[in-house]
Amino acid sequence: MLRRTCLGTLVGTATSLAKASYPRSLEPSLADNGLGSTQKVAAGSKGNSYFFNVADFGATGDGNHLDTGAIQKAIDTCSARGGGTVMLPKGDYLSKTLILKNNVTLHLAADARILGTSKTEDYKPYGCIFYAKDAHNIALAGEGVVDGRGKGVPGECGSAVCDRYKIIHFDRCRDVLITRVTLKDPAEWCTHLSECEEVRIEGVQVHGFINANNDGFDIDSCQNVFISDCHIKCGDDAIALKTNSTLPCRNITVTNCVLSTRWAAFRFGPEARGNFEEITVSNCVIHDTFGCGIKLQMNEGAQMKNIVFNNLVMENVTGPISLRLANWVSGSIPREGNESRPIGTFQNVLFSNIRARIAANSQPELYNAGKPYSGEEKSCISITGLPGHPIEGIVLSDIRITFPGGGTAEEAARRTVPDLPDTYPEYFMFGVLPAYGLYGHHVKDLSLNNVRFDVASPDIRPAIVCDDVEGLDLADFEAQGNEKAECLIRLQKTRQVFIHGSRLVHASPTFLRVEGSESREIGLSGNDLRQAKRSIDLGEGAPHDAVQMVANLEVK
Repeated sequence: MLRRTCLGTLVGTATSLAKASYPRSLEPSLADNGLGSTQKVAAGSKGNSYFFNVADFGATGDGNHLDTGAIQKAIDTCSARGGGTVMLPKGDYLSKTLILKNNVTLHLAADARILGTSKTEDYKPYGCIFYAKDAHNIALAGEGVVDGRGKGVPGECGSAVCDRYKIIHFDRCRDVLITRVTLKDPAEWCTHLSECEEVRIEGVQVHGFINANNDGFDIDSCQNVFISDCHIKCGDDAIALKTNSTLPCRNITVTNCVLSTRWAAFRFGPEARGNFEEITVSNCVIHDTFGCGIKLQMNEGAQMKNIVFNNLVMENVTGPISLRLANWVSGSIPREGNESRPIGTFQNVLFSNIRARIAANSQPELYNAGKPYSGEEKSCISITGLPGHPIEGIVLSDIRITFPGGGTAEEAARRTVPDLPDTYPEYFMFGVLPAYGLYGHHVKDLSLNNVRFDVASPDIRPAIVCDDVEGLDLADFEAQGNEKAECLIRLQKTRQVFIHGSRLVHASPTFLRVEGSESREIGLSGNDLRQAKRSIDLGEGAPHDAVQMVANLEVK
């Protein structure tokens, strides 16, 4: 007891001396901060750890008077002193643009709200509520809310400058933390990080589908980014990676997130002047998403490679996966002469452990976004490159998807799908595709392992259609057929194919149809083909020796 009493006295004395050494506004984070007398405020600052309450700088928190000046003064003072935490206690803080500075954590208490003014002119020239450029060690933290109040804010995007304002834009910053806050109702994108390094976004809630272009997180030419435990519901792309500069998106991890959006849950590109490489997405749930669950779009001459999607559940989505290599060039952001660029490369992407149910109807009206585009309904996995520029090294493993069905014989009969190399890339750009499960066009080294496709209602289209594919491996593939369908799998101008350990789930007239004089070196081994009336069908132009069969179970 004597030892505990002595230690308690020493700690108490040390704390009192520490408090006495600073004026109230300059007390370190050990001081009373409204969260408990000795509780340390959120992480972020290095060096000194001063604590500042914006009320001491004149902030009213009444939701009526502009508190921009008081909050900015607290930020500036904190940074000038070497860094620490600027605290917003309970209240509503109406604010124009706030500029974060080096070594400052802006901490919102649980009952604190920062409110946008709903006036675009209040956010010029920065175009956002929180702005930072060339700053390091900055953080936005706490359990409070940032309400952009962007509903009805006018302005067009797509030109060099968007008239509406974001919630966050950090440019060329390092050591960035965004944690636990709720970001809602932006007038445009929610969060835009451009050319930043060492970024952590943790436990953030995003709720925004009250205006156009309501993206969740836009990660633009950033490196070493970690996004985890976030819940995003928004009207545009939930997590968007892009490279508007030649700097890459590299070393990026996304995990443990729940996403719902009118457009894509994950979209990489189409702005792609720099590479996308070393990226992983895992343990995420995507639901009620009507612009394709995952869209990877390589344009503008860079590289997309070494990407993994693992352990995903998709419920009531369209798509669900669209991969596109093309030659579209963005004109929305000034470039050096907006020059055309060579066609890039797209290779080495793995999708594994995915369970998905595809929406019977695209329902953008749930996000006040009007009717679906042609091609959004009856969607499938699409992998489309260009002649001489295939998408390479795509692996789909341990995947089960239920598609809505509804495909017609006319849609199944479609043999020619245009390349559209310069068209803005979208998963619906080709209209309804001739496969209900997977369509591949200009692809090299495509592998499906332990993949099953089901349909909720009859579909006359093949499960898989490949056109100009080199190197196709189907292992342990299962799919529902249809007695009225032409075949389960159709290969056009496709070579070096090995189908093994695969089977039809329901009856189909033909398991495999081969077309085109370029189709060759196709092998079938160890497949259960007993649900097919014919194992293979050689269409017009297909060489008689295009297919070799060994040890398959067939109808006698």
